[in-house]
Amino acid sequence: MTAAWVLHALPGDNARTLRVQSAAKLTGTEMETKLLKNAPKKGTSPTNKLPALWKGSDGCAAFSSVSAMKLLARAADGADSKFLGGADAATKAEVDQWMEYAVDVLDPLAEVACLKAGTSLAKVAGDAADEVTARSTKALVDEVCAVVDKKLRKASYLVGDALTFADVAVASALVGPLRSAIEAKPRQSKLSNVSRWFETILKESSMDACLESPFSFYAGKAAQAAAAGEAAAKAAAKATSITGAAMGAEQVPMGKLFKRSHSRVKDILETDSKTAVGKTVSVCGWARTVRSAGKGSLAFVELNDGSCQASLQVVCSAQDTTNFDQLVGAGGVGSSHRFVGTLVAPQRAEQAIELKADIVEVLGTVDPKEYPLSKTGNKSAGHSVEFLREQAHLRARTNLIACVARVRNACAFAIHDFFRLQGFQYVHTPIITASDCEGAGEMMAVTTMLGKAEENKGKLPTVTAELAKKYALDDPNTKLKEGDVDYTKDFFSKPAFLTVSGQLNVETYACALSDVYTFGPTFRAENSHTSRHLAEFWMVEPELCFASLKDDIDLAEDFIKYCTQYVLKNCAADIDYFEKHTEEGLRDRLLNVVDTPFKRLSYTEAIEILNKPEHLKTEDGSARFEEHPAWGIDLGSEHERYLCEKVFKGPVVLTDYPADIKAFYMRQNELDKEGRLTVQAMDILVPRIGELVGGSAREERLGLLEKRITDMNLKPEDFSWYCDLRRFGTVPHAGFGLGFDRFVMFVTGIANIRDVIPFPRYPGVCAF
Repeated sequence: MTAAWVLHALPGDNARTLRVQSAAKLTGTEMETKLLKNAPKKGTSPTNKLPALWKGSDGCAAFSSVSAMKLLARAADGADSKFLGGADAATKAEVDQWMEYAVDVLDPLAEVACLKAGTSLAKVAGDAADEVTARSTKALVDEVCAVVDKKLRKASYLVGDALTFADVAVASALVGPLRSAIEAKPRQSKLSNVSRWFETILKESSMDACLESPFSFYAGKAAQAAAAGEAAAKAAAKATSITGAAMGAEQVPMGKLFKRSHSRVKDILETDSKTAVGKTVSVCGWARTVRSAGKGSLAFVELNDGSCQASLQVVCSAQDTTNFDQLVGAGGVGSSHRFVGTLVAPQRAEQAIELKADIVEVLGTVDPKEYPLSKTGNKSAGHSVEFLREQAHLRARTNLIACVARVRNACAFAIHDFFRLQGFQYVHTPIITASDCEGAGEMMAVTTMLGKAEENKGKLPTVTAELAKKYALDDPNTKLKEGDVDYTKDFFSKPAFLTVSGQLNVETYACALSDVYTFGPTFRAENSHTSRHLAEFWMVEPELCFASLKDDIDLAEDFIKYCTQYVLKNCAADIDYFEKHTEEGLRDRLLNVVDTPFKRLSYTEAIEILNKPEHLKTEDGSARFEEHPAWGIDLGSEHERYLCEKVFKGPVVLTDYPADIKAFYMRQNELDKEGRLTVQAMDILVPRIGELVGGSAREERLGLLEKRITDMNLKPEDFSWYCDLRRFGTVPHAGFGLGFDRFVMFVTGIANIRDVIPFPRYPGVCAF
């Protein structure tokens, strides 16, 4: 007799089949599994993909593992099946999220990690020739550690206090790639919480009975499995560290020609001192400090080459170091040198290793009376950040700015890495433009006519009456009139400006390549003298097609968390420095951002919160805010920071702003209950900074976009090309912009944006 339910699937312990088989056992459903040796016949499922769940003669009832699991649960227990979360809507949603996470995030990584059918993680990752598999293995382990293992530190199950399909969906994804690692002494492994949970789920879900080869925990093969797991970890460690759901490009072999003629300080300090002692090395760098001892016969140099925050102590002596006299006369702080010597254990435990110099070569001397950064220099202002801005060409030699530079570099790398892993294309947008993206008119002009004005006694070329008539005949839409500046005489024959945003240009590529981003400098002629504004700054601007505002917010939150976590992981020493010198508790604040979901609410809800008596007034009854938070205002930094620092104590996402305070390209909502027009905009606010990200769903409806351009008194002819994107194959899309320099402020605790960019440009200042 044929079972009521039939599962058409491929052979082997693949995650999708295991999910459905386990769901059938848990729900007590009689189900036959038909294993197909070849590709499914046409009609097996609407997509011709497996697994496909059939219900008797009714044909295909579900053609994805998640939908099949839900169907079996509802058929057996009704809509409120305990395996789907029961009657509680929030619990149901949480189970749903974990099931989708297993399919969308874990399955793609697991499939690449198990490219060789029938082999375990240990064997695959140990195959040095298979770099792609090893990299995906590392990515999967990182992902599971960051999300699943963390969740299970204080919980026995992923949702609630009993087994649900959330556990089944995730566990089935891990069977193939993590089998050996989990079998190998899991209580002591990197995935200790996952291993404990995994063993429980295998037994409770009867998944183990569905496997061709059941798991063996702590059996005779434990030692062998442990060794295999260690081999897997070593192989994965050799691969590029990747996290996230999407695989990046395959690693390209490095060239073999370039080799440094010296060792970097970072590499020396990171080497195990036991193996390093006794080695002869050459190091180069600048002296941070030079102090003498032994009545001038000894010199201790703190040498830094910028590769890390720490310096290497170099010990020189008149007796043993060639050219010692040249070192003494080099000027001290700021002088540059090459040292050749032997690494030795230090007499004091301040550093694990130091260099005993045999030879010193002075590369560059300084005059301590003239060198601005010298401790004995003639600058009475000292080394305040204000003073260092005046020495922007030298300030990278200080600990503070060098740490900022390394973190800024890490942030830039993390940006490209994140979007590469998400499958985005990097687009270079123009710096010179004819469009005002924001419609605010705060643009810097680009012109070659100033020289002509000097030749013409200070007068710019203007439109004569005859020219005005000619231009009108040539172009009926022209608005040039007599007396206007004649830009036809300029380099581009029209007004041109430095870009305020690459968004409009990158949208054109989004409407062809789907998911793109641009990352480059932008300019604003905004006369702002605040700690958060620059005239020249960098912006990260992704655009994603076939996406909603929620998709945009989700991407932005993931992006901020990824980049923050990247800095925490790769700039630990620099973060230590910032905790001591810029913000105590910086690391905890950043970890809180990574670990905590961003609070999401509408602009209107935020205004209502700010107008509550306990927020509107201080304890003494005075007004808390300089500007009253009335509906319709553009929230100031005081409002933004209060929301995320005092009310929610973490990042906040505000949505649905009044249309009048937002740009023309943002998608319009229906009128709210008060008859007010809002747009699908979002801002992400973070502690210490305020607004970090601004984004929106873009207006894809041509008629509404054209009307908005006209209503905002912009020139329709300037945006005709932008409207073409809606005229020819319009699609829903969204995007955001992140102020890169503000993000560097955010992760370093630096108080002023002028100190996180190499050469700050702001009103009245354009030095160097």
